[in-house]
Amino acid sequence: MVSKGGRRYLKDKSTDATTVCFAFGAEYHQHVTDDSDIMENASIPLLYVIALQPRFSETSRRKACAVLRRKLVRVLGYFKAADRAKMPFPVNIVENAYCRDPKYFYEPAGIKTDSASDQKKKQAGEEKGKKKSAKKH
Repeated sequence: MVSKGGRRYLKDKSTDATTVCFAFGAEYHQHVTDDSDIMENASIPLLYVIALQPRFSETSRRKACAVLRRKLVRVLGYFKAADRAKMPFPVNIVENAYCRDPKYFYEPAGIKTDSASDQKKKQAGEEKGKKKSAKKH
């Protein structure tokens, strides 16, 4: 359980997101799961924590991100910017990111992701292509 002072620190806008995410995951560890049935009904903070859990498979983390994106769109439509900035983690950090540079909210293809597995898949595809063309010659 987080103390009152700790909770104030975690709610402070100047506290970095990694610290808040870690504290949230520690406090609600019993809810952090990669069960896809639970993800559809999970809160935005819980989805954020699940998406950042390296112990879960890439598929599970991507599922959490997909559900999170759908929920954030609804928050964007229901609440004004001033209200979103005051909302708890992680909506407030998403709003701050939007205010700094909104282009990635409209063009998400430019977002750099943890795509080490994407790079491996791309390299594997290129290697298969090279092997196929070598067999033809």
